[in-house]
Amino acid sequence: MAYGDWLRGPHAGEYADPPGGREAYVAAREHFERMGALGKLAEVEERLAQRNVETAVIQEPPALTPDLRRPPRRPRGESELERRATWAREAFGFVTRNKLVLGLLEEVCKLARSGSSILILGESGTGKELIAQGVHKLSGRTGNFMPINCGALPREVIESELFGHVMGSFTGAARDKVGLFESCSGGTVFLDEIAEMSFDLQSRLLRFLETGEVRRVGSNKNVAVDTLVIAATNREKTILESGEKFRADLYYRLAHAVVVLPPLRRRGEDIDLLVTHFLGEACERHDKRIVLSAAARNRLIAYSWPGNVRQLRATVNRLVVLGINDREVGAEALQLDDTRAPVSLTEELEQAERRRIVEAVARANGVRTDAAKSLGMSRTTLIAKMKRYGIQ
Repeated sequence: MAYGDWLRGPHAGEYADPPGGREAYVAAREHFERMGALGKLAEVEERLAQRNVETAVIQEPPALTPDLRRPPRRPRGESELERRATWAREAFGFVTRNKLVLGLLEEVCKLARSGSSILILGESGTGKELIAQGVHKLSGRTGNFMPINCGALPREVIESELFGHVMGSFTGAARDKVGLFESCSGGTVFLDEIAEMSFDLQSRLLRFLETGEVRRVGSNKNVAVDTLVIAATNREKTILESGEKFRADLYYRLAHAVVVLPPLRRRGEDIDLLVTHFLGEACERHDKRIVLSAAARNRLIAYSWPGNVRQLRATVNRLVVLGINDREVGAEALQLDDTRAPVSLTEELEQAERRRIVEAVARANGVRTDAAKSLGMSRTTLIAKMKRYGIQ
């Protein structure tokens, strides 16, 4: 409401915008209605009524000449959000308009410029490697980016891969081998699933992080390197802090730069955005035109996605591959399992609320007033919740 007063008042100067002021009043009215703030609601209603009277008595202004220009307006929130979303896609390959995720990526950008090692936490499929690639790019390093899955290789193999070895250091070591930390000097090594490392290998990694020196297996010489280490795991932060199957001192060595990625089910409107993005990609790749029905799209939005973005992408790709060109895909074509148990009470309540809203909107044939009435809430509250969950 105060913003609307400013846009209509004398202090706005060249930014004066009476129509924009009315928009601000309308937004304030919806906000106060949701809050139940009757006093403030009466104030904003009075301002809107006064604005309508002023509009009625003002004569139509003369047409603008080509030499006149509309004064510049302050950037609106939507355009700023679009700018941040575009930056996230270019810097990290992240398709998002979620403000919490965008804020997190901006923090990661600052960490990338610091040159410090980073630990990325998050469920499988949330985009941990995209973050690592973005950090490497933003850090300005000219060396290679090399990912390695610590859980996919035996202990002896991964030690040799990371630190290298000298000829004859163990059976099969027929020649000297340079490790990744050494060969990627000036670049970045991404250690995925770092919690799967053995304790003694974690000790070697901790020493490398503290000294910046590596020693090949079987060698008695240390080599100084300049390699950025980014680690990731799907373990919970509390488990890492407790030292359960992970060295607590290694965790605290990385704890100054811990990035926790939210699961897809907590990113609200991003699900619909990603459905559109992946659908466009898949249609272009398979040279098809596939359209989702409103019921199918809302079914995708309401699902909890235990496999996160990776699972969503695979599901949309499957719909395009199996779909008939120029045919609409209905909700019955989706094969989604709802048996996964929520991990917390908050998540369980959110899933139930999202599902109830989707069902109510479908029963009301998209009429939000009727859907709100069946749910026992105001229309503005329903619209706010639909926007939060990304429901169409």
